[in-house]
Amino acid sequence: MSSDRVIRLERVSKAFKLYDSASDRLAEWLRLSSRPSHHEFRGVRDIMFEVGRGECVGIIGPNGAGKSTLLKLLTGVLHRTSGDIEINGRVLSLLELGTGFAPDLTGRQNVEHSARMLGVPRDHTTAHLDEIRAFADIGDFFDRPVKFYSSGMLVRLAFALFSTMQPEVFLVDEALAVGDLRFAAKALARIRSMIEQGTTLLFVSHDLQLINQLCSRAVLLHSGALQMDGTPSEVTRAYQQFVVHGTAQPLETSPEPISAPTNATHATHAGLALAEGWYPLEAYAGDVFRWAAPEAELILDASDSGTRELLLDLQAAPIPGQEFTRVEVDDASDRPLVHADSAERSIVRVPVTLNSDRPTRLYLRSQGRALATGDERRLSVRVFGWGWDDEAALVPIGNAAEWVEAAHDLELNAEVASMQLALRRCAPVPDAPVRIRRVSTRSSNGEEAVRFGSHDPCALDVTVEARSDLDALVIGVQVRDAFDRLLWTTRTDWEGSHLPHIASGQCFTASFTTGKLLLGRGLYQVSVAVHRYPDEHRVFHWVDGAWRFEVIDSPGVTFKGMFDLGWRYASAAVDVDPTIPVLSC
Repeated sequence: MSSDRVIRLERVSKAFKLYDSASDRLAEWLRLSSRPSHHEFRGVRDIMFEVGRGECVGIIGPNGAGKSTLLKLLTGVLHRTSGDIEINGRVLSLLELGTGFAPDLTGRQNVEHSARMLGVPRDHTTAHLDEIRAFADIGDFFDRPVKFYSSGMLVRLAFALFSTMQPEVFLVDEALAVGDLRFAAKALARIRSMIEQGTTLLFVSHDLQLINQLCSRAVLLHSGALQMDGTPSEVTRAYQQFVVHGTAQPLETSPEPISAPTNATHATHAGLALAEGWYPLEAYAGDVFRWAAPEAELILDASDSGTRELLLDLQAAPIPGQEFTRVEVDDASDRPLVHADSAERSIVRVPVTLNSDRPTRLYLRSQGRALATGDERRLSVRVFGWGWDDEAALVPIGNAAEWVEAAHDLELNAEVASMQLALRRCAPVPDAPVRIRRVSTRSSNGEEAVRFGSHDPCALDVTVEARSDLDALVIGVQVRDAFDRLLWTTRTDWEGSHLPHIASGQCFTASFTTGKLLLGRGLYQVSVAVHRYPDEHRVFHWVDGAWRFEVIDSPGVTFKGMFDLGWRYASAAVDVDPTIPVLSC
């Protein structure tokens, strides 16, 4: 087994014997009949996948899909019927609340007892006992029998214990769902820390936002079979389509490729600026980055001169048949400054000679390729952050200054193409009387746009096409951030309106407008759904991630964060209560 491969499942199946009655079970056990008295149910069937060291894999699917059965096979609680399972490392699991806890023992005694049963040295448990008690945060109940615990207290204690044992593989089955919000936040922070330290996590949850925020990969199970294995956004969207359609919709081919602009006129900005060859902001597994074309230009505008070291946090796109991808950084004279021979994410240090009289131009060059089927872009490297070697932290690449003139057409065309792909991927239900035809955002001048400033006017347009005469149609929209967290949602019926009568074959555009976009800097995505009032549970067409737009800082805007709550400094007053003594200095 590869040192980087922690889990491997090869055609793993688990069959359960189901009997119609206890007498049938007894008859089969005693072999009173030559024919089997049971029928077989396969909880999981022919599961094949691998998990690398340090991966966080989310497992999703409807109830009865085989998620819990799969985790129990990995822990050894259940034995496979066929196939092979290989695990390289110590496994700890948080599958069922209170499993392994003796009800008459206190929380403290159960911690010590469970640790001994798992082979953890006594001195390790003793050293971490105060940490476990503080993290569980169950107060005096730590020294009371666990039979008096609520389900939330049980999971607090179990998670606090297991997360201090530094497992190489950690399996969690929906356990955090019973904890309160405060504990869930602590637990997620602990899980992220464990992943950073190399723990491999398999995480079952029905919370799709959590899967997108926490996991680097997701798998979809249905009827015991593996339906999809991919990025969290792709898999969760396929599952949402399954909920709407009863089946996951296949991906279709992408639209025509969008090429990077070749000529543009730029202005001067302070710091780091992006010129030709950059694609729009993207987010995945908690990181925000930009992909570069095979040649992408950076411009540094420094107020001083001399030689400094620029740090670039980047990762090269893989090239089939090669062990590494060479990424070179050149200056305007085409003199190679540095090269990186690795497909791993790393910090590249670039010596730069600055001139206070003019900007310094750098070029990232690599052999780019499309990363995945359906992505026709020529991608070379993705850049996460930048900074100088004498600074405390790197600046996210999303905060680099932009040339809007150069990027506008590229980003708008790319988003239109992405919207068209989303519409094909998320097809309407069979025989739907209506379908979504187009989604877009418009600026104050009425033109389509994908970039807005905070407090700018903005309109969201949703165009639908009727396939039969329709009344009382409802359009709903959601806005999520780059990590799939729901920020805002509304529907036309919530606004007190139903769409007018639409005749078969007609198209209708509903517009949602605001005179002041109250979002902070970031990348946002729009999802759209359509149904007939009042049957909100029968969705005709649901397009997840139908459109994306970016919000940048606007001159004069005085807030930072995700939203502008409208709070402004008003006044200050000194109030002296004569009944309270004032201490003199």
